[in-house]
Amino acid sequence: MRVPNVAGGGLPGLQALGITPAALEAIGPSYLSPGRGPARLDGFRALARRH
Repeated sequence: MRVPNVAGGGLPGLQALGITPAALEAIGPSYLSPGRGPARLDGFRALARRH
């Protein structure tokens, strides 16, 4: 890499953006649960009449 891709600490952190850090173990299951992924877009496709 020519440019480092890790923040050096001189910029505002997640809290400045209103983001609370959380462990992957705490939030991961909600991303992997049924109803996520391509199937969750079916409702939007139906509303747009694009099945």
